[in-house]
Amino acid sequence: MILIGRWALPFLITLSFALFIISSVDRIISQEASNYLQAIMQTATDGMANYGPQLYLNFTLKILLVWAAVRIYVASFGLRWDHLWIRAMMRGHTVIVCFWSDGVSSEKSSNQSDIELAIDFASSSPDCKSVVLVTNSIGDDQRQRLWNKGVKVLVFNKDLSNLVRAAAIQRASTLIATCEKTDENIAVCRISLSEETDNKGLQCKCKISTLSEKRRFKVDDYFEESMLPRVRIFNNSELLARRLFNSFPPDRRVAPSAERVHLLLIGLGSIGQAVLERMARMGHYRSGLLPKLTIVDRQVAEKWQRLETELPALKRWVEWELIELEVGDVGEQTLNDWMSADEPFTGAYICLKNEIVNLRISRLLVNSQFNAHESNEGRQFDVVALDPPGGLVLSEFFQRGRHSGLFHKFSLTTVDDESKRSVLSEGLSADIDDSKARALHNSYFEQDLQRARENPDYKIGPNSKPWEQLPENIRDANRMVTDHFDIKMRAIGCEVIRTDSDSETELDESEIELLAKMEHRRWWADRDFNGWFFGATRDDVRKIHPNMVPYSDLSEPDKQKDRDSVQNMVQILKDDGFLITRKN
Repeated sequence: MILIGRWALPFLITLSFALFIISSVDRIISQEASNYLQAIMQTATDGMANYGPQLYLNFTLKILLVWAAVRIYVASFGLRWDHLWIRAMMRGHTVIVCFWSDGVSSEKSSNQSDIELAIDFASSSPDCKSVVLVTNSIGDDQRQRLWNKGVKVLVFNKDLSNLVRAAAIQRASTLIATCEKTDENIAVCRISLSEETDNKGLQCKCKISTLSEKRRFKVDDYFEESMLPRVRIFNNSELLARRLFNSFPPDRRVAPSAERVHLLLIGLGSIGQAVLERMARMGHYRSGLLPKLTIVDRQVAEKWQRLETELPALKRWVEWELIELEVGDVGEQTLNDWMSADEPFTGAYICLKNEIVNLRISRLLVNSQFNAHESNEGRQFDVVALDPPGGLVLSEFFQRGRHSGLFHKFSLTTVDDESKRSVLSEGLSADIDDSKARALHNSYFEQDLQRARENPDYKIGPNSKPWEQLPENIRDANRMVTDHFDIKMRAIGCEVIRTDSDSETELDESEIELLAKMEHRRWWADRDFNGWFFGATRDDVRKIHPNMVPYSDLSEPDKQKDRDSVQNMVQILKDDGFLITRKN
């Protein structure tokens, strides 16, 4: 049906045109017409011919008209076929639900990002034929793109009462709710996890629309205890910040040194805020110094104040400089002044939604580095600019512009030229795959049980329980540990790669100790952001912990826990086919 829809209409039009020319020439040859104009007029108006090329032309034109009418119903037929196939045949599939506002609104670009995220993830899944996309509105091009990949499409008018049956959720393995509104995502997940659906193996991923909502969101306020192990919440901006840090880390050029990491952040919108929070939570480097951010935006002080109110721990884990400036007014002299500051930048993220402004600032930053390099001043750093959906100019500059590898574009919903993968879908895929975080927790769980067996007085921690029984914030803490491991490896001049065993590197005691210190700072910051405080006696209800102190003040058993965390991560990577090697 896809091939017919793609080629039949162009073929019929071409054939009709050819027959029209042949019929007109035939009238000249048979002397029915004295000139070409008369022949064309006769051919165009003669619908009663019963012989020669005119007969075939009339027949083809009628077929063309019929097909033009049928073509209108091809999409409808395809959707109906998908609907029947899903209900009758789908098993163990992934259901992606994306209801969005298809009217004209001020949030249209955001809504488009929502549906693009859903389409990106559906079309880049390892097994597209086992994916069902449920939406209330989809464009012809988007639908065709999904069908070409084998994805089933279900157009559904937000009728949640029949969603389970229509999408065969009772037989699905995964549900991803990425609707425009958080309330809709919660409703979809609750219905899918209900006893009526009776799918005990279903895993749900629930999108929280805004960062502010995500920070306040308590998953146990909306889901029963029996549902909690099967619910995972996420936010688009957080996914992007995670991918950004993993792909273009701001410490890449200074990681093994004692130098401070200094990030230039242009734009403090939702993505910029997610980057800032990510830096505070994950920016624990070899130097032990707090990372610094120079943040440029209009009304930046007001935005920072709101962030401080929502995240009181933020000011304890980063240093910052706020520059109040309309980003479109950033000029060459302004950038040169920033570049000549006492602490040079180690990286720059341009987190704006306007690709033209992103291009201009990127070129200015790259050119400033060229000038500094020619005069033997300053140090080069990576410039990373967000490439909004549908953008073209950043791709052109990345491929053909003069930047000597200093510029990188970070595409939001299109396939990135450097990784050949969609950024959003890759981020969502990585979030769904908790294998490393799960293995890390299981190792901690087993060690805690072993200590209890060896020492009857040992008190097992409140989080020493199977992964499925952990609250979401503790699962997320384990994910943070795995994400931070690449930072640790860069700090000792190593990297994690798939390779043969001859190139494996063993970490010595001093390196393990350094990484344990970094891990403790990361853990401390994570607890601080989650509302914990220092106290002499641990109290999980009041969120008090005695280990929220510098590493040097910890007891030896507590230090050993951080060392064990590092060594466990090394073993988990080995078991997964990865090895640690020294960088050249």
